[in-house]
Amino acid sequence: MKHIKLLVIITSLLLQVVLAYCQEIISTDRPSFSTGTYTVGPKSFIFETGYSLALPLRNQLPTSHSIPISSLRYGVANNLEISLGWSGMQFSSADKRVKFSNNLALGGKFSAIEKEDYNISILAQIVLEDIDNNIGINPILGLLWDYKLSNALAAFGVVHIAYSDTPKFYNELAIGLNYAATEKLSLFGEYYNSINYKSSSIAHNSMVGGTFLLNNSKQVDCYISSPINDTNYISVGIGFSKLF
Repeated sequence: MKHIKLLVIITSLLLQVVLAYCQEIISTDRPSFSTGTYTVGPKSFIFETGYSLALPLRNQLPTSHSIPISSLRYGVANNLEISLGWSGMQFSSADKRVKFSNNLALGGKFSAIEKEDYNISILAQIVLEDIDNNIGINPILGLLWDYKLSNALAAFGVVHIAYSDTPKFYNELAIGLNYAATEKLSLFGEYYNSINYKSSSIAHNSMVGGTFLLNNSKQVDCYISSPINDTNYISVGIGFSKLF
């Protein structure tokens, strides 16, 4: 009888180890501009939320806050997820009122190619934007990629083709590097832009930040972002993500 109990205990411990090893590790879209190539596992959720602070570099400009910038992602099947995003509440030092954003993003992501050294995914979104009490429907189609340069270093990027009431058709391009400093800590740097075809203008931006894995299902992040050709504001943000 003692041998049977011992065998049950050992088997239970081995199963716990195997389950812990096989548990899905959270892979978030936060906090970089580029959306990650990885999709949520089937029947799993990832909730991502954060706070953003826009700090003026000139005294006469107001400080603005956005919270909670949130998204909920759900794994429909292998390599396929759907998502719902909300840009949260906004308030500034110039206007004491809290404004609830009516902007929602409905979308999905499909992991088209998964290789040891690189990944390619396709993103499709519909952004519902409230403009002067009129709902604008703005579609976005994106190509996401990453490429492993070494065990710790990877390049990543995105190409967006999008449409909105203003500025009609536009492109968003991004490229960056991600460095896995430890098994839990990752650092990244990114350049991204927005190309307005109507005005032939290009907005250049840069971002640096990092993520820290608390455990396989929880992650915190932070970032600093700044326009390159507009020195009025610098943005900082923090976030938290949870895999269910």
